[in-house]
Amino acid sequence: VDVCYTSTLKRTIKTAWLVLEALDSFNTPVERRWRLNERMYGALTGLNKDETRRFLGESGFEELRRVPPPLERGSCYDPARSSAVTASLAVAQAPSGQNRAGGAASRAGGEAAAAAEVPRAESFEDTTARVLPCWRDEILPAAQAGKTVLVVSSKNALRSLIAGISGLPLEDAVHLDVPNGAPLIFRPEDRSLTLLGSGEPLASEVVPAPLAVDEG
Repeated sequence: VDVCYTSTLKRTIKTAWLVLEALDSFNTPVERRWRLNERMYGALTGLNKDETRRFLGESGFEELRRVPPPLERGSCYDPARSSAVTASLAVAQAPSGQNRAGGAASRAGGEAAAAAEVPRAESFEDTTARVLPCWRDEILPAAQAGKTVLVVSSKNALRSLIAGISGLPLEDAVHLDVPNGAPLIFRPEDRSLTLLGSGEPLASEVVPAPLAVDEG
């Protein structure tokens, strides 16, 4: 693995470390990108999913999940309070080229996200619009340059990446059942996306198990 991209969230960072350890790839640079963070569920963040569904009813719950109300500014779940995001905002203010070649702020913060871009609530469409520039501007060019790139992220961010790579419509991608710990392999030469071990291509017309659309 030549480079690893992950989010600024603890769980994905720890997962990236575990994968690299298993690969005996301790010197691989790990680039943390705010754009690869999990979808922001706004005021629903931190609530028990089952209890909230029972309280609101199925239709009310699904409507709020589709377009959640935003978090209050200063909430403990506000991503702008994250030290990693704060560091990335600091990098955003640096002159072009400064702190890009291994500076501490650049390593800690990842991409330079503008303050206005840090969401307090997101639909799946919002999440996809946030994630895909990281794919287009960084991950894909690295892969096309012949590098082996590891991407470790959360389910909705990965669904967004799959939609961008495969052309799967967003209304289907939002229900895509991405299994935990099952690597997907992208080959830039033919833009194919396969589930490791299956050999079957992932396309908008056919989504092989266990990458199946969950109708529920």
